[in-house]
Amino acid sequence: MADTQTLSPAPERPRFQRNHERIYDAAISLFAARGPDAVTMEDIADAAGMARSSVFNHFRSKTLILATFFTRMTDQVIAEARAEPARDFRSGLIDLGRIAGTHAMRHAPVVAAIAGLTAPSQPLAPTEQAADAAMLTYMLTLIESGQARGEVRDDHSANALANLLLAVLTASAHEWVAGGQTTDLATLLESRFSLILDGLMQKN
Repeated sequence: MADTQTLSPAPERPRFQRNHERIYDAAISLFAARGPDAVTMEDIADAAGMARSSVFNHFRSKTLILATFFTRMTDQVIAEARAEPARDFRSGLIDLGRIAGTHAMRHAPVVAAIAGLTAPSQPLAPTEQAADAAMLTYMLTLIESGQARGEVRDDHSANALANLLLAVLTASAHEWVAGGQTTDLATLLESRFSLILDGLMQKN
């Protein structure tokens, strides 16, 4: 006789996590439309259709929401860069700059607010340090693979080269914010990475 057992439906996401994402999405939408400084926690509660106290149960402050966004954006940039077809070091680095620049431009008001809170004495300094560490790890992977293939010079350590590239990425992003975000950050990063690639690539 055939087994007639009915499969149980997949369990629903826990209510707490669903509400957490609902509040986060509402906040990021408001930040993008008005800028974080013009948004209150009550605005976020109204947009999420929840009580103000519920919002504080998930996020104690707007700064914590921005920190979550920064972490998620960094993770997304790295995930998309990893998903690009494996080619060579040059294309991998250019892809990374294009993806990072595109994400930053898509969320320009939020990124601008984050940039103003990442100085050593500011509340998002630890978040930036963690994001930099994740980006550095990915850049090290690119460089070590390039060195193994004979594409990247090996007279400097992979760590030193990765720190150089990270400095270019970070400085370019902060310059873009300070300049009013009027230029194309993806193009700027491509240009600057291309400028230093000749110094990094192995000469045949």
